[in-house]
Amino acid sequence: MLSFLLAHLVLAALATCQAVEVFHHGSLFAPARARAFRWSTCDGPRPLRLAGELLLCPFCLSHWVAAAMVILVGLGCLVSWVYALPVWWLAVTRGANLCNDLLHAWSRTPRDWDTAIPDATDTCEDGDDPASLSPPARA
Repeated sequence: MLSFLLAHLVLAALATCQAVEVFHHGSLFAPARARAFRWSTCDGPRPLRLAGELLLCPFCLSHWVAAAMVILVGLGCLVSWVYALPVWWLAVTRGANLCNDLLHAWSRTPRDWDTAIPDATDTCEDGDDPASLSPPARA
């Protein structure tokens, strides 16, 4: 029983790390980070400023995300395993990212298509076909 709980706590820790990492670096959450920055620098109500600061500080945010992960793991153990699925999903993703970071020197995929786009000005403009900018097929 103790090893089961310890394993789930490790999963919750990995999931917390991944969730905070995705929020702080993912382009999907850029609008939320911008909103949090506006909140943290506004002259509005103090709870709004604190919420903005909480979201912008990875250390602060990790405490609350960890609480949510532990609750999900607890519900997964007590009620139904379905509650633990987000924790397992984030933990596996974090494990994969850690492996990629550790093995980066040996596992880099050659990107010969980097030379196909000579400069950063070759991007999609309105009306351009996005397929024309995709990497060429390997021979």
